[in-house]
Formats: sequence, structure tokens, C-alpha cells
Amino acid sequence: MSRTTGTTAWIDLNSKSLQETQDFYSALFGWTFESQGEAFGGYCLIRNGDALVGGAMDVTGMTCPEGEPLEPRWDVYLTVDDLDARLEKAKLHGAKIPMDPMPIGESGRMGILCDPTGAGINMWQAGDLDGYDFTGLPGSPVWFELMTHQYDKATEFYTAVFDAQMVPMSEQMDDDSFRYSTNGTQDVATWGLGD
Repeated sequence: MSRTTGTTAWIDLNSKSLQETQDFYSALFGWTFESQGEAFGGYCLIRNGDALVGGAMDVTGMTCPEGEPLEPRWDVYLTVDDLDARLEKAKLHGAKIPMDPMPIGESGRMGILCDPTGAGINMWQAGDLDGYDFTGLPGSPVWFELMTHQYDKATEFYTAVFDAQMVPMSEQMDDDSFRYSTNGTQDVATWGLGD
């Protein structure tokens, strides 16, 4: 399945105890972890049955480009058609790019950035790997959200950089003090943005 720019493509789990992480998610969702070997730094592909979910890696001792230790967290990747052009566009719209884009074997290329609100988001330009498998089964990735106090700035950024067609859900909300939109209509949206 070919993804369009701005749709979710991949999730990564950074862990400081990969075995405990594997044990937890295997018990919770039945996930299996396939090591890709030393050539990929012990990176593991995560599967839910035969379906690809994402990846996981032990980040113990690893640091960010600024020198701070990498912390355990989930990272989300959005699909892009041209990684270099989208990173340049992101810079023009206030993003910080902490490192150069990186090839991941023949799978594709990744870019890491912080949006103008400070939220981390990654980009994925597919090679042999389009992304995780959409199955809708329990234990599968289905929805992602960015909750921010800078809703307008975030909406402007994701619209400009990822061609997101943000659809406000205000007509479905009873209270105007909370705004929420999705990156498309209900049948195509893969993530939401709220304040």
C-alpha cells in the first residue's frame, strides 16, 4: 500500500531495557521481536502475527546530537515524498533539524525534527519498506495524536510541511474551549491534533 505525504508510516520504540520491553509488549499484545543484527545496531522489527507494527531498539548509552541521553519513548514517522525537500520546508517553517537525513539500508530514508511547538516528529521516505501494516486488529497501530498548547502554530506547520488537509471537528464538540482536527476526513485520517 502506497502512503501519501503526511500519513503515518512507522513507529519506533526506544528502550533502556529491550528484554523487559519485549516481555511487556509480548504479554500485552502478543507481539514478537525480530532482531535485525549488529549491522542495524540490534534494531528489532515488531510484528503482530505476520503484520509489521514498527521497530524497537535499546538506546542505553546513546545520546542525542546535543549530547543528552536518549530517553525511552515512542517515535512516530510521517510519510514524505521527498525527504530533503520536506526537511528544507520544515526549516523554513520553524522546525529544528538535529541531524542529517539517514538511509536505513534499502528500506528507505529517515529524517528527525522538532516542530515549532517543540514536539518531535520524524519523516520517512520509503524505499523497499512503505511502513507498518494497516490491519485494524488488536495490537495494531491505528491512531496518533499531538496535543499542544500552540494549536494554531502546529496546524499551520503540518499543513505547510506535510500537505495535511486538517478537518476541524468543532461541529462535533459541545465546548469551544477545546479544538481538535484530523489530517483528513474520517475515512482517511490517521492522526489528530488538539489543544
